[in-house]
Amino acid sequence: SHALRRETNDKDVTSSHIQKQLLELYLELLQFHDATLICSESDRERLLTRARYISTRFLAFGSSENSSTLPEFVADVALGGVEAVVSVRRAIEDEDDFFDCEDGDGFSCIRSSLESFLSLQESYLGFLISDVCARMRAYMRGSAPFIQVDPLVFLSPGAGADAPSQNFLLHAILHLVCMKENGDGDDIDCIKNDAINLNTGNRNTGAVSLLSCAIFIARSLQKSSQMVVEGLIEDGMTGKMSNGQLYSKLMEDFQYLWDVFIAPAGGSLSTLSLSVDAEDSLNSVRRLLVSSVDAVLAKNEPSEISAVSIARALTSVELTSSVHGLREALFREYTLNIYPVFRRHIFHEWACQEAKQNRFARHASSDKYLIPSSYNGMAKGSVKRFLRQVELPRGVSLHRPSPKIFTSGGDHFEAQKSHQASSVALVFGTDVPTDSGSVTSSSESGRSKAVRRFAAASLQAGGLVPNSIPPVFESYAVVPPFHERPFLGTLRDEKNHRITVDGWEVSLTNFMLPSGSSGMDGNEWLYCVSLVFRKPRVSIQSKRSRKYLSEQEVGLECVNKLVSDESVSQSRSDISQEFQSPLIETELDGVKSRKMIVSSEPSEFNRKLQEQRWSQSVDSLSDVIVGLAVVSDRNETYRMRETLSTVFSDFCRKNLCQPLVDILGNFSNSCVEETCLQSILEPYLSFTAAKWVDRPIRDQELQFSEISGTQLMQSLPAVPLALLFVTILLEQKVVLASSRRGMLMAASDAIMQLLKPLQWKHLLVPLVPESMMNDLVHYPAPFILGIPTDEKKSAEILSSLPDDVTLVDLDVGRVMLASEFVHDDSSASDGPGAAAGALRSQVLFLAESLGGIVGGAVDDSWASDSPLQIIPHDNNNKVDDFVSIRNICHDFILELLSGVHSCCIWIEEKSVEECTNGNEPAIVFDEKRFLSIKSLRSEGLNLSLFQDKQVDGSRSEFCLGTDKFDLILDAFLRTQSLSNYISHGEKE
Repeated sequence: SHALRRETNDKDVTSSHIQKQLLELYLELLQFHDATLICSESDRERLLTRARYISTRFLAFGSSENSSTLPEFVADVALGGVEAVVSVRRAIEDEDDFFDCEDGDGFSCIRSSLESFLSLQESYLGFLISDVCARMRAYMRGSAPFIQVDPLVFLSPGAGADAPSQNFLLHAILHLVCMKENGDGDDIDCIKNDAINLNTGNRNTGAVSLLSCAIFIARSLQKSSQMVVEGLIEDGMTGKMSNGQLYSKLMEDFQYLWDVFIAPAGGSLSTLSLSVDAEDSLNSVRRLLVSSVDAVLAKNEPSEISAVSIARALTSVELTSSVHGLREALFREYTLNIYPVFRRHIFHEWACQEAKQNRFARHASSDKYLIPSSYNGMAKGSVKRFLRQVELPRGVSLHRPSPKIFTSGGDHFEAQKSHQASSVALVFGTDVPTDSGSVTSSSESGRSKAVRRFAAASLQAGGLVPNSIPPVFESYAVVPPFHERPFLGTLRDEKNHRITVDGWEVSLTNFMLPSGSSGMDGNEWLYCVSLVFRKPRVSIQSKRSRKYLSEQEVGLECVNKLVSDESVSQSRSDISQEFQSPLIETELDGVKSRKMIVSSEPSEFNRKLQEQRWSQSVDSLSDVIVGLAVVSDRNETYRMRETLSTVFSDFCRKNLCQPLVDILGNFSNSCVEETCLQSILEPYLSFTAAKWVDRPIRDQELQFSEISGTQLMQSLPAVPLALLFVTILLEQKVVLASSRRGMLMAASDAIMQLLKPLQWKHLLVPLVPESMMNDLVHYPAPFILGIPTDEKKSAEILSSLPDDVTLVDLDVGRVMLASEFVHDDSSASDGPGAAAGALRSQVLFLAESLGGIVGGAVDDSWASDSPLQIIPHDNNNKVDDFVSIRNICHDFILELLSGVHSCCIWIEEKSVEECTNGNEPAIVFDEKRFLSIKSLRSEGLNLSLFQDKQVDGSRSEFCLGTDKFDLILDAFLRTQSLSNYISHGEKE
């Protein structure tokens, strides 16, 4: 530009026109030299085509067809003479003569002469003393010195094995991620503008594939092909198929190459404007790959034979050569067109800065002039500092890989048997006044008393201990009194046993409690089952003609002593499938009594039990609670519930709960033995654990999940269930409401099952205590809360929920969708409110469609309009119905996640040292490319290379297109579950 300001004669070598041509020639020669460094010998013919183009454009003296050709007199002054130019043009016609040079190519002599000439020109010297150069020098004083890094350093097939190559390659790849398409102007006044204005202009999502595709071919695909060739030779000699895994790996690599890079619709290379050379190579690979695979699949051979045939086709000489040619073409494309842009980019400057720091760190001398200027790596932590500086463009997000959990004992926990699980038993309740009034004063009579923990005992050695149960446990376990309502008498019948003949209200409830800290197995929850007895102030009297038992009959039912009988204990060691009760009836001097056999006789417990029965101290005007709970750090809910149910049915014969209430209430005395609780529960625990003794605890978790899913399916019709699923998938605020406390835990667990393989990463409280309800429903982040409707404050809380909270009534079977959705797209043209309303409409539309699929899987009525004859659905197996629903949700999520990993780039600095703990890898996720994949899949344009198998397990019928569900896809991209899924992806 400095030379163009001077008016000179075009026939003078110092004219602005000629010097501009010389500069263009010099840049072409530099790019050509870079390309020769990475070009293999088999690909030199393609490079000669580029050399002929340069020769024709600049060195064809006297040609009238090309206005950019240099005059002949310029050769004598700037190019080393006419003879040197003629010899170069002659050498171009012979590949061996042209490349057999000390400096790599035949242009070397012209290039060195041109360098010497340009460096002494007046225009260049004038530039050095100009204001433009002064401003540049001022800028460069605060920047890193430029370091010449040949593409051979990081683009050769063997590059990447060492840290310097890998780390420089990461900078080049991230430049491609952030690079924008060319605008109208080519001049850049300040190189930092290219980094500052990252959020303006259009970004080409396929640019990064120039490097990533070539590197994938060089480092993975070609290695797999070589191993398969060796495996085919081995199998041919032995007559066996012992290398099937190698064949499958090669098929997976080619499927990945097709899906991610080269597919005509969906492949990232299809979005680029490639040179004719690269486009021809790409089309050649596409044509050969499709024809080779289709020819094998058309034979319909058995799977094993087909795998060998496909392996032979994929390793054919023609296809292997074509893939190699694509790799070379992409490397050339990058070197000639992209790498010069990268050299003037701010990312390259940062790489030079890190290289400068590394040179100072590796040399003891403090004299900067003695530091070598060649590239030999970057300072430690360079990639981490780079990611902190860069502002990624819109449509690109950064994720951190999840730290790998130390799982050396993981198999132990997975194979852990139920009888070895870590669990604790607790007795809790309210104090009642004794005869002496020592526990509770008479002034407290008539008022509700606080529930406290009477006793706690570990049921297994090690693991969970009583002190690890948080103090708030009782607030979760306590059940409020039954409300007056119609048909209350049905709670006394033989099916429910919710109200006993002696006026106690009984509840057996499942719930989950935050553990406060993860154990070795990573559990964040405590799983609890509580058996609660409550006698309200005014006992609900029976409206049926049932007479209460007499005092004498009640006394015969109550246990008056815990005894140790070694002979009985010995005979019970060989336990049968039928439960053998530890409660026995004895008779002494004509007096009948009921005793319980335990491992060791507790003298103090028996003394307190015989002094006064706890239930007899209950005041009719008091609200009294007593309960027994079992808590485990694994989901043993099914077995724990069976244990407490067996305890209840064994003690409480004739629907009389006083025998068990007295035993539990006796623990309110602080002087009773601590081991007594474990002794009482031991026979019941042994019985319920017998059926699980040879099975992993995972079986219990699966059985509980199936039962939970069945209960949720019975509580919500198909469309509301689908609406709940979509709402949870988009991480909205959801409140589950039910009068059945166990249903809240079941629904929470079933929802987590439907989300797999995604995970809910926000607040989850399956059972919210009354004291926390008002605070949690106003929690600012997404949540799932279970609110029992039998609490006093529930009606008020549920009737005044915030506008962004979705209410799920599990008793009525309806979902009331929030009027305002949690959505961060505030840049919509009509404002964030309109965007949220449009998102809500898309959610309802999707739920209606998905609900029809769910309903058709489990309910015949959804197929009432089908022209086909409908076979009546088996309504007896509800577990299979939930499995069908779970499979539908699983397929939907797999389709939603299809293409995620192909849009991810693993960024990890490579250290010279073997230790890489401090490298902090990152994952760059291209959201724009992900949305384009969704659009192609919805249009049916995304075709698999191997048509008979879908590698990722997705189902195309669940595709969501950006034309109808753009806001849903945008909202899904913002979810923590997707971020967590990306973060937990394997590096490979």
